[in-house]
Amino acid sequence: MSQSYVYDNRIIVSTYRDIFMVFALFVGILLSLYPGKVDPKQILEERSNHALAAIYLENMLRLEPENIELIFATIRVSLERGNLNLSEELIGVLQTPKYAYMAKEVNLLYFKVLKARFLKYKEVNKKEEANSYKKKMQELLQKASKENKFDKKDALIWYSEAIVLKDKKSALFFLKPLYQDKNIYALEQCVSFAEEIGHIKEKQFCLESLATLDGKSSEKWLNVTYSMYIDKGQNEKALEILQKLLKIDSNYNDEMARMQEITGKHKDASALYIKLYEESESKKEKKDYFFKAMNVLSFSGFNSEAIKVAQLYEDDYLNDDEVMQKILSLYIALNALDKASALSIKLLKEENK
Repeated sequence: MSQSYVYDNRIIVSTYRDIFMVFALFVGILLSLYPGKVDPKQILEERSNHALAAIYLENMLRLEPENIELIFATIRVSLERGNLNLSEELIGVLQTPKYAYMAKEVNLLYFKVLKARFLKYKEVNKKEEANSYKKKMQELLQKASKENKFDKKDALIWYSEAIVLKDKKSALFFLKPLYQDKNIYALEQCVSFAEEIGHIKEKQFCLESLATLDGKSSEKWLNVTYSMYIDKGQNEKALEILQKLLKIDSNYNDEMARMQEITGKHKDASALYIKLYEESESKKEKKDYFFKAMNVLSFSGFNSEAIKVAQLYEDDYLNDDEVMQKILSLYIALNALDKASALSIKLLKEENK
């Protein structure tokens, strides 16, 4: 009596007696190495016995040719042993329509076979053969990304291979399920090259996701996001990011006032410059903030508000010719002649003290 099974249209025939004898022999050896029940997983984990594991699995496969777990286990062990022919033969079985539901896992195993062949030919300087397998690797990689035929758990493996093959579009696609789950490494990699390949929305998504992190890492990515919005002229979004940065560090108030001025929020900008004036201990900085608080209002047509700011602080600078000259010029330019006259009288009195 005999048994046959088909792989890639090849019929392999063996007698049950032969199978039993070979199988019994290796089970005996395995039992001596692994006392108790023979567990395929235990065998696979014992890397020093891959040769024995391969023979065991191949013989088990003869008895159970439809056992998917055995097929995958045999492929993996064969790959590690360098038996690429057997690996590829069994992968061919799994590439049939019957096993289409296993395509994601099969694709990765097949890629590993192609890579092993590529490296083998490259090592012996057979360029034509090596290039042939490199092309097959590229085609399979692109197919896996375009058809979404890869497991999320293997995404970083595919990503690394895509980077090696200089296929950044596929690399970004492999990262997608990870950066959508807010994986920090995937988000950072996305930011590093997404725009370079024309995927601006993806970069924006990744930046905004990184900006939601806590602590200094958040500040770093908030700054990058802020710069991106400024470069794109999206000032309102930039303001939103600045609000988040201010919660981390009040030193961003200067930039906030500048952005409020740019976006037409002139009264808010002036109020913030006054706040900075009050908080500063530097005479030079205080004078700077005072000028900015006045100018942002006067230049935008808020004349009465500008005059009020000037009046509020003019007494602090009666002995500063530069500030007095600017305030008097402001009063005259805005037709506040009574204010200019009153200040002139103050200055005369100050001189006569």
